[in-house]
Amino acid sequence: MIKKKRMIFGVVTAEANSIEQRQIIKGIARFDQCVGIDTIIFSNNYNPNVKEKELFCENKIYDLILSDEIDGLIVTSESFVNEELRKNIADYISRKTIPVVIAGTYLPEWICRTVPSSIPVMKTTLRILRITSSKSTDSQK
Repeated sequence: MIKKKRMIFGVVTAEANSIEQRQIIKGIARFDQCVGIDTIIFSNNYNPNVKEKELFCENKIYDLILSDEIDGLIVTSESFVNEELRKNIADYISRKTIPVVIAGTYLPEWICRTVPSSIPVMKTTLRILRITSSKSTDSQK
């Protein structure tokens, strides 16, 4: 296997085309570029509250969370309105041994844990989120 040159953070969200999600993703991606981290966005386009067979394939994108290439995850918890989808993603995340930062409202599906070697990655992620949220607040004034 070829060794990666840069770290990769995954941003796990739903309906990334919504204005709130775009602002969060834009801030994370800008910061990541500045510090030499690649960013991958895992998102569906439609985020219905009820399960629809027609949209099943669209949510297969979240299977990629299980990739070994990802060094950390940032999850926007509030974006997932479908409880079953939240549980599936929480299951995927629970199988990972990388740092995971849950941003947003507490929801019981999201289990937080600390991986000792991940503290520097988590600190960087939290800095990204602080900067992103402060810029979003400034732009709304």
